[in-house]
Amino acid sequence: MSDNSRCRTCLSPENLQPIFACEDPATRSSDLLLVTGVKIEPNDGLTQAMCKSCNNVVANSLKLRAQSIQSEKILIQSTVIHTNSQKKLLKPPKKTVRRKKKVKVENKTSTENGGDDTNADDATTDGDDSKKVKKEKEEGKVPKRKRLTKVDLQKYLALAIAPDKPGPMQCRLCHKILKERRFFINHAKTHFEAENECEFCGKKFVNRNSMRNHQQRLHGATRKHACRLCPYRAVDTPQLLNHERTVHTGCRPYSCHVCGQTFTVRAAVAQHMRRHFAKYTVQCERCPALFRSRSELASHRNKVHIMSYTYCCYMCPNKYKASMTVKKHLVKIHGVPFDKQLPIQCIKLKRED
Repeated sequence: MSDNSRCRTCLSPENLQPIFACEDPATRSSDLLLVTGVKIEPNDGLTQAMCKSCNNVVANSLKLRAQSIQSEKILIQSTVIHTNSQKKLLKPPKKTVRRKKKVKVENKTSTENGGDDTNADDATTDGDDSKKVKKEKEEGKVPKRKRLTKVDLQKYLALAIAPDKPGPMQCRLCHKILKERRFFINHAKTHFEAENECEFCGKKFVNRNSMRNHQQRLHGATRKHACRLCPYRAVDTPQLLNHERTVHTGCRPYSCHVCGQTFTVRAAVAQHMRRHFAKYTVQCERCPALFRSRSELASHRNKVHIMSYTYCCYMCPNKYKASMTVKKHLVKIHGVPFDKQLPIQCIKLKRED
């Protein structure tokens, strides 16, 4: 029997956690060998616990290794693109030769000779019909994107410190640096009022993908990714991973390097870091309150000033201001666990000035 009262790496007796709790033992032991230089295996006769600080060091080391590998790939790719662009500049441009369509020539020869041109007409009409069907399918499945006008482009580029300079662009308002122009335009949209409005609750989003994810998460739209252990279906793979780690495995592989709090997904760490480093720059227009993001401002408006949307329980008439409150209500009052709950309905209310 192994003594689990001390840490395997620093021999500390405080804040101990099991080493092989949530990950595959083979991958976990290989990661520990890579970081510590010691081969640690399950049930090897030694202590099978590790303190919280050592776990954070291992996680940060693996994160730094993965980030270094990704940075090396990006640098190699950028050098290859630079050399290819120089080669293309040295080559003379090719002359483009336009070819006439054969269908039109066949129609002219058939009419001049007095022949029957019904086959040619049928061919052209069939081609037009097939094009129409394709267009209708595309219009039915994927809505057309709005083209960016010159006025909007100038409005977004006005936020850049040097809009005409090639390379990375820096924002005047938040000083964030974007490596390409298209990325900067997408970032600049976040500083203006969102245009994509949810038809169920009226919440607005910067792009359509965020609006679709919101509709799938809160309003019960189609969910594609199914859980292997229960009937739960998720919107995307990060949500499915979050569900499996929260409900089934209990694994929390990501941690904050400031306070040590652990999380199930990487996005939750980035959202948590706002508490440590984000500044209170978002002003409420109805009171002197300041917030770190527009999402915090939206929840403040809904709870304090204008209740613009509400969440309903599908088992009783109760209504709440947040969807998580409804989920906790279903667990405590009705005994419905999180993994078996139906989508929470969000109802848009009339705004009161």
